[in-house]
Amino acid sequence: MDTRPHRELDVWKRTKRALFTLCTLCTNVPKSDEENFVSLRKLFSQDIKKEIYEVAEFTNAEKLESTKLLLKYAKKHSLKTLDAMQLSVMKAISQAELKAVVCADEKFCKVITLEGFSVTNPLKNVPL
Repeated sequence: MDTRPHRELDVWKRTKRALFTLCTLCTNVPKSDEENFVSLRKLFSQDIKKEIYEVAEFTNAEKLESTKLLLKYAKKHSLKTLDAMQLSVMKAISQAELKAVVCADEKFCKVITLEGFSVTNPLKNVPL
């Protein structure tokens, strides 16, 4: 049984400057890089203590919105479950409160834009 902390997450992090979730971090860290993950997790915890991030409950309203987003975008735009959950939280935050949306997934960027948010893709126009 996998007992890593990200498997037990039941809350989402809302940032005052940009939206970021620990689950996303977990899915983007290679399995062989567990030490780096632990280091990043400690830094993230420190940022929460500094109130850079706000811990918020993932509500039933956001669960319902996630389902609606999946029904609307999963087939045509390949929206993934975690992406739908993140987008539902973005929609629950007032646009004035949400300072920036940063996303490196081109398909998810498209859906975010379709939902009325402007998004920055840090990988766009960056030489590889």
